[in-house]
Amino acid sequence: MNQVRVRFAPSPTGYLHIGGARTALYNWLFAKKNKGKFILRIEDTDIQRSTKESIHAIIDGMRWLGLTWDEGPEVGGNYGPYFQSQRIHIYKKYAEKLLYENKAFRCFCTQEEIEQARKKAKEKKIQYKYNGKCRNLTDTEIKKRIAEGQSFTVRLKMDWNDEIIIQDIIRGEIRFHTNNFDDFIIMKSDGYPVYNFAVVIDDALMKINYVIRGDDHISNTPKQILIYKALGFPIPKFAHLPMILGEDKTRLSKRHGATAVQQFREIGYLPEAMINYLARLGWGYDDTQEIFTVEELIQKFSLKKVSKNPAVFSFKKLEWLNNYYIQKLSLEERTKMCIPFLIKDGLISEKDVGNNFEYIKKIVELIGARLRLLKDITFYADFFFKEKVNFSDDAIKKFFQKFDCISLYNQIISILEKVERWERETITSALETLSQKVEIKRKDFFQSIRVALTGKLISPDLLDIMMLIGKEKTIKRIKDAIEFIKKEDK
Repeated sequence: MNQVRVRFAPSPTGYLHIGGARTALYNWLFAKKNKGKFILRIEDTDIQRSTKESIHAIIDGMRWLGLTWDEGPEVGGNYGPYFQSQRIHIYKKYAEKLLYENKAFRCFCTQEEIEQARKKAKEKKIQYKYNGKCRNLTDTEIKKRIAEGQSFTVRLKMDWNDEIIIQDIIRGEIRFHTNNFDDFIIMKSDGYPVYNFAVVIDDALMKINYVIRGDDHISNTPKQILIYKALGFPIPKFAHLPMILGEDKTRLSKRHGATAVQQFREIGYLPEAMINYLARLGWGYDDTQEIFTVEELIQKFSLKKVSKNPAVFSFKKLEWLNNYYIQKLSLEERTKMCIPFLIKDGLISEKDVGNNFEYIKKIVELIGARLRLLKDITFYADFFFKEKVNFSDDAIKKFFQKFDCISLYNQIISILEKVERWERETITSALETLSQKVEIKRKDFFQSIRVALTGKLISPDLLDIMMLIGKEKTIKRIKDAIEFIKKEDK
């Protein structure tokens, strides 16, 4: 049996998006499971839209996810180049072969003529099909037109009254009839190949024997099979993956939130969580297991377990998984991963890290399981790094505008100043005694202190905060809260 060879072939017209990442992952898992080869190929023949930035983003995203490739950019291989823009001479050679064998022809119809024919078809409410005007031009006529400088496309000669049957690994049998196609273009007038022509040649020459891709390519598959047949290439097996939808059951897009791998990375998702979630996005092992190591995924993955139905992307489920993997990190690792977010939001500088690492580590430990995304560290921890806290609107409304917090805070300051040993037991004892004397519910009493120290209604444990920032800063922050209320009342 031939070695399994699969590929991921993104177009570098943007970042690596979730759909592409899942396609890459399924190809990678299939190759690993079958001890095959995973090839990365960059399909950059769209000169106007392809960018170097997108190429770097795709490669960076793949490496971050851990989807290393056996052949491709930065790795090399026996079947390169692995950029389509460097393979134009190859496509031209095979187009000439088809022309020579009378399996293709030059079409001199202008864009205006084609558009006019499309318009007429639309008016008649029928599907447009190329009328074959240039299909049987003589060699003399062709040479004359070329000599006159007329531009031309190359079209594949269609063999009508034939049926194309695809045995899709995921979707089963899919049938197409060639009567529904016209003599479609394989080379554009600018000398560049169309997608279907280039991809067939690349896959054939790179010995790809399994094509695993999104089901939006199903309509391309019959045309590609016709090209395989015309060129005499072996036809690979196909597996078309289900579409990814947002929770509103429409196709996943930017309006649903982050869709590019880079965006997920920037807000603090871990690659382990992304891989685990993407693997389960359309593939099912059983109804109970949700957490998989990469080794388990490789061992258990099967294309036959991939659903035909669209997969719904749940940010909530992904956050849950991310929280799980964050908690699996050692405190040291978690702290190191949180630091870039603290620096990015200006809470610390790179110079601060060395001298304050242990302090930062204690803060990360306090926040504990609250971190669903690494970027959440700045929400939960900003007050630890600021001289004065920022009071949230909710905190102002719920406490400063509802209670006589100035009087309450003065009493709290008075009792805290008398605490000699700044320890949990002594602090708790003093505050519990006061909470029983004031005319405010115990819950609101302690919440009011939380607001003064953090500016928020939600934070790590109040006593832990007081122990970490110390007696002097605790009292100062309560005094700052009093000053804030006085200014607000003016």
